[in-house]
Amino acid sequence: MNSSSLRSSIGTAPDSNEIRRSANYHPSVWGDTFMVSTLDRMAPSFEIEARIRVLKSKVEMELRNASNQPKEEMILIDALQRLGVAYHFEDMIEDRLHNISTMTQVNFDIEDGDNHDGLYIVALYFRLLRQQGYHLSSGKCAILQSSYVLNQIKVFRKFRDESGEFKALLGRDARSLLRLYEASRLRVQGEEILEEALIFSRKNLEAMLPHLSSPLAEQVKHSLEVPLHKGMSRLEARHCISVYETDVARNNLLLELAMLDFNRLRTLHQRELKDISRSSIGTAAPAPAPDSNEIRRSANYHPSVWGDTFTISTLGRTAPNLEIDARIQLLKSKVEMELRNASNQPKEEMILIDALQRLGVAYHFEDMIEDRLHNISSMTQVNFDIEDGDNHDGLYIVALYFRLLRQQGYCLSFDVFRKFRDENGEFKAELGRDARFLLCLYEASHLRVHGEEILEEALIFSRKNLEAMLPHLGTPLAEQLKHSLEVPLHKGMPRLEARHYISVNETDVARNNTLLELAMLDFNRLQTLHQRELHDISRWWKDIDFASKLPFARDRLVECYFWILGVNFEPKYSFGRNFMTKIIALASVIDDIYDVYGTLEELKLFTEAVERWEVAAVGNLPKYMQVCFLALLDVVKEMENKLTVEGRSYRVHYAKEAMKALVRAYFLEANWFNKKYMPTFEEYLGVSVMSSGYPMLAVQSLVGMEEIATKQAFDCVISVPKIVKSCALIARLVDDLKTHKVEQERGDAPSGVECYMWEYGVSEEEACEKIRGMVEVAWQDINEECQKPESLPLPLLLPALNLARMMEVIYQQGDGYTNSTGRTKDIIKLLLVHPIPISTSANKDIQNE
Repeated sequence: MNSSSLRSSIGTAPDSNEIRRSANYHPSVWGDTFMVSTLDRMAPSFEIEARIRVLKSKVEMELRNASNQPKEEMILIDALQRLGVAYHFEDMIEDRLHNISTMTQVNFDIEDGDNHDGLYIVALYFRLLRQQGYHLSSGKCAILQSSYVLNQIKVFRKFRDESGEFKALLGRDARSLLRLYEASRLRVQGEEILEEALIFSRKNLEAMLPHLSSPLAEQVKHSLEVPLHKGMSRLEARHCISVYETDVARNNLLLELAMLDFNRLRTLHQRELKDISRSSIGTAAPAPAPDSNEIRRSANYHPSVWGDTFTISTLGRTAPNLEIDARIQLLKSKVEMELRNASNQPKEEMILIDALQRLGVAYHFEDMIEDRLHNISSMTQVNFDIEDGDNHDGLYIVALYFRLLRQQGYCLSFDVFRKFRDENGEFKAELGRDARFLLCLYEASHLRVHGEEILEEALIFSRKNLEAMLPHLGTPLAEQLKHSLEVPLHKGMPRLEARHYISVNETDVARNNTLLELAMLDFNRLQTLHQRELHDISRWWKDIDFASKLPFARDRLVECYFWILGVNFEPKYSFGRNFMTKIIALASVIDDIYDVYGTLEELKLFTEAVERWEVAAVGNLPKYMQVCFLALLDVVKEMENKLTVEGRSYRVHYAKEAMKALVRAYFLEANWFNKKYMPTFEEYLGVSVMSSGYPMLAVQSLVGMEEIATKQAFDCVISVPKIVKSCALIARLVDDLKTHKVEQERGDAPSGVECYMWEYGVSEEEACEKIRGMVEVAWQDINEECQKPESLPLPLLLPALNLARMMEVIYQQGDGYTNSTGRTKDIIKLLLVHPIPISTSANKDIQNE
């Protein structure tokens, strides 16, 4: 037989003209509900798991306490089965029912067959044992001889009259009749008494139903529609929980266990259905199979340095401490009083506000601080007790005044510093002898904008003198000075700055103990919240299993959370942090797909899939891309569900468009790399500003904000205004300065340094110097935008400022994101692992305050 005849013998191809029958079945009513939903993505709650364990142990105790009390035991076992939690106690229930079944005599306190409660217990006894597999007869003696071998004695005969019918008065109790009705459903052939029981109970229950009240009416109606023995176990449990919840005689212990356990099981079932749904996605355009001979690039990124630290640890899982919360409230009221007492005393007010900001607790007093700074800014004359320009304290106060108002968005003139210069226009030499005042000037100079030469001079003057002084200073001033020279306050991560300043302030004899205690307690409380958030996000990450499914990508979830913690740390932004962390973590993986692993053809497919933003597009992708693409859809869907409830669903469009713009930039850079194209420096910046990820993150940072993030705000930010472009330039150029050598050794695409060198024919040193200058210009652009927030309110500009700060922090000593084993790990531990120790001596000082 030749190949053609073999094919014809196997089957014929469909004739396109042949008429085929169609049943016109409707399509699935579920759409993408279980493929892209976030129903199952919530990380298991440590508190709920612990609560379920406690409840289970209490139920076990109830079962033990009911031992040798068959009536109470059976009622409890029945409730466990109906509520859907009996599977937790299978062995105990089996033992108890076995003991009951083998008792020579079980006393149910049945005096005669007119006893409603007796019928209830006998029917329950019969059903529980029969459904457990015991060959229990429908017969026993009046005082139940429960050895199931004696199957010739009929258990239900006592409830019939002389005519052989069930006694009429038994038809008046719906509760007992319902149990008889349920028991009759386990009858076998030849058991006429159970046939009669079914007819008797159903007839009377149907007659009673219109006159019954809830919850019994609901239970009877449901059972008449679908008898318990014929019902779906999970559906019966769901119904029983709802009915049981309204029963005043309920066992609250069992009810709570049933409700928590039902929700936990449902999450598991949703996860299973999601995986199955995804595995059945159609293949309209089959995904290209990886070529086994194709050489894939590898960057050899180190694995996560955190392991299961935040996934299974108890960090952040402690219950709130009510005593600490009460103490924080008391301290806050004391600080509010201090702020009020300092009213109309600008110098004292600003020193207090500065301390609150440095210690990381100013967010508790936002409105008061804004009011006080507004009042100070609007004074026609502020007296700082400056007699002449040689006054060190005068320089300190002026510099503090300048910095506090500028960082609050006030466009304050730099003329306030002219008094401190000599006839030659230089800062007076004698001002360079006091480190504390110079440090304040140094910090103020970082808020300069274009054309402010006096502040450029102030920066040079203060830094030069501070560097000379540093070896001769004692703590805590030396620590503060060294830290600020490495990362100026204005460019530091607010949370990390607070952690450092608390440590410095703790050793300062001139400290304000009320502020210090508030800062320490509040830091630890916030740390617990942040640990809890990171725990939940880590469980999400582990469930997807990026580390093993995409081993070529950087596994940096904790570092991503740390990054986003630098954007907003306050409790009210918890949802936004969760969403942004997931987005930046996915963006990091996608970046590695485009930069390292994907072929150009695969990257084209992924770009198209993101542009479509449909789950059906996953069928076109290789398996490794499907994991990332579906996770991206999930995260945005999770965000969409919450925003829809809040009436802010319009934000979803912007979140998607920002992500699409990022992927387009990734693809364009990948195209350049694959074609070995060297762009001009301007071309490079035009694309790399977007591929930095910061324009995307600037949009996503608004998603979790309150009403202040309006549609107009989203329209503005997604257009990449000057402040967003400036922070993106900082991100790209700082990255290039710190990583270009390593990337070239690895064979990556040209960075901005190489593009500049190639286009202008300059040395690496000259290119780097030029780029460093561009970074400083971008910082001044950000300062300028923050000091004239006409288009957007200052709170909407701060995420862009904080994103720029995080580049300076993470890349201070190189690429601290890609290589997070050293300094990055240490500073993350400071914020997310180690609480601030509150020493006994500190407590004593605080109590004496």
